[in-house]
Amino acid sequence: MLTITQKKPWMFFPDIIPLGHPIFDIIESTDPEMDWDLRLACLLLYAFDIEDNFWQLCGDFLPGPDECTSLLLAPKEDLMELEDEDLASEMLKHQQRAIDFWQKHWDKAVPLKLKRLARDHERFLWALSIVQSRSVNMKMRMGAFIQDANILMPIC
Repeated sequence: MLTITQKKPWMFFPDIIPLGHPIFDIIESTDPEMDWDLRLACLLLYAFDIEDNFWQLCGDFLPGPDECTSLLLAPKEDLMELEDEDLASEMLKHQQRAIDFWQKHWDKAVPLKLKRLARDHERFLWALSIVQSRSVNMKMRMGAFIQDANILMPIC
């Protein structure tokens, strides 16, 4: 999966999301340059919901929320025990950013096909931690442009 973030046209691949699906609107509402990780997390959650999708197979080998070592999933109490207060503060900001995003887009009135992708913010935090730990940013040629690309790698 990848998102292009630098110059228009901003886009995301794969084009597995049908027009009209609510996740498409959520991804399009983000800032491609700042929210690349949120976009990829949405794509990952959507891919897990598609029958016979490659990412479903890869998902069997990804660490679960209890096995993931990302500080994004750490409780506030654990973060406060870190010796580096700046790191703890930064991680709390990242957690709050993800939770705010989830609350904004996954409110109680959302359609079931969107709700089932991330029933609670912990699921979204987990997807975001997977994206942040398994993605690379690189420049690639797209037609006449050299674009910044954010690529989620199937490193399971």
